[in-house]
Amino acid sequence: MSANVENEKDLLLAFSNDLASVHTESGMKGVLKRFLKERFKLTEYIITLKNDDNQTYRYFLHDSKGKDPDDEGFRIITGPKMPIEGAMTGAVLRSPDPVIFEVSKVRTAGFSFPSASFWQRAGATQIRGMRLRVAKDDIGIIWTQPHQINDALLMGIGAQISIAISNILLLEKINFYKRQLENENEYLQQ
Repeated sequence: MSANVENEKDLLLAFSNDLASVHTESGMKGVLKRFLKERFKLTEYIITLKNDDNQTYRYFLHDSKGKDPDDEGFRIITGPKMPIEGAMTGAVLRSPDPVIFEVSKVRTAGFSFPSASFWQRAGATQIRGMRLRVAKDDIGIIWTQPHQINDALLMGIGAQISIAISNILLLEKINFYKRQLENENEYLQQ
């Protein structure tokens, strides 16, 4: 086994251990930023999540070399709902493998591309979308530049991210229903 493969396995194990220790969205974002940027050397990435309606998606996390882009496209993608159909997101969610898009040809291919300014500022000529899945459920997509990380390592990272996001979203739902039951119980006692 090569030293590079061994190093990647060690990184994935450390990443998995750190992700397993977080139970909040903000804690997970900290681990993701630290590992994706500092350990896996991704200089730009965006993670989007599929909404419960299965028709829209939402922004979850990004990182780039500078501060948040200050343009309309980035404000659009950080909104609560973006349509899946007609977007690159739909193409990625239909593909079992990572999908690579040429930044200069995305719009001419008929896809909406509100994050174009983010990728253009990063100097990206291509972006790769890989769906994040738990069992048979698509939960989101991680977007990267293809030359920054190989597919095998990205798939390992994606599997860990998928499980962590799924667990945190489930915990949030449990806490929501728990608060709702507590409020109803309080109301009934009054």
